Amino acid sequence: MTKQLQILKLILGLIFLIHSRSVWSCSCMGTSNIKTSIKEADYIVTGKILDSQIVRIWSDTSYTKSQYETAQKQGTLTNYEEWKNSNINFNIQLIDYALLVETVYKGKIQSDTITIRTGFGNGDCGFPFRIGESYLSYGKYEKNVNYSSEKLGRSQKELQGIFRTNICYRTRPLVDAQSDLEYLDK
Repeated sequence: MTKQLQILKLILGLIFLIHSRSVWSCSCMGTSNIKTSIKEADYIVTGKILDSQIVRIWSDTSYTKSQYETAQKQGTLTNYEEWKNSNINFNIQLIDYALLVETVYKGKIQSDTITIRTGFGNGDCGFPFRIGESYLSYGKYEKNVNYSSEKLGRSQKELQGIFRTNICYRTRPLVDAQSDLEYLDK
């Protein structure tokens, strides 16, 4: 490949990356109504954040695999897993928080500790949990979350016990949730 073609690919890749990040911006506005939030939520719980870890959600599309085959022909990689884990163009990163459940207001919670998945914030609607603090969390079962790309995500079995929230739900620190707790306790 000529140097000019490599530079052109790099420029086009940067343009795509910049444009795709703006498409992923958070679009919820205002404060959600408590009645609507309760109705739309798959789960509502209170609990304390114990731990966190970054996870990658991978897109195993045919286009992704064709890009791997091209890279493999160039002789730079040994296997698909290595390539996939080092290539940020076909995945998104999220954070999984371990939450020790104290009270269940809604949902099928089968463990005293659940995983709540969210984004990093800064445009992806991620909720800023802090380890050691308690929260009222509203959200969806991860298996019910729609991704923008086909096959982006995991199998139904892998998604068991994973919940999703963001700033568009009424998730908030427990100290700021008095009106919600009073309503939920009725």
